[in-house]
Parts: sequence; structure tokens; C-alpha cells
Amino acid sequence: MLANLTKREIEIVLLIREGLKSKDIAEKLFISYKTVSNHRLTIKEKLGFSDYWAIKNFLQNNQNRIK
Repeated sequence: MLANLTKREIEIVLLIREGLKSKDIAEKLFISYKTVSNHRLTIKEKLGFSDYWAIKNFLQNNQNRIK
């Protein structure tokens, strides 16, 4: 499922899984908050989720499969 994501999108997915918020992800990756927001939107669309919480639920339910 994550195979369609870019390397940066996977980095962001893993940081979301760790519980980081967009502001914290932006600071950690040295990118803007808006860039993180754009990546989150793209991730949501590529994975077919309706919102951010659906992404978080997926990540929590599949922690062992996502590395």
C-alpha cells in the first residue's frame, strides 16, 4: 500500500505514526508547515483515505507491517 508513496511521503507517514504533528514534522525535516500539509494531502489521496484520522487509524492498526 505504501509502495505508491515517495521517499519523503514515507518519511512523513512514519513521523505521523510516531505521533508528531505537522509543525513538529516540518521542524524535524527542515521543511515548511505548508509542505508537510501538501504531503499529507497527497498521502491521503494516494492511500484513498478521507481524512487525517483515517491515516492515523491505519498506521496504528498496521504498525508491524510498516517499517
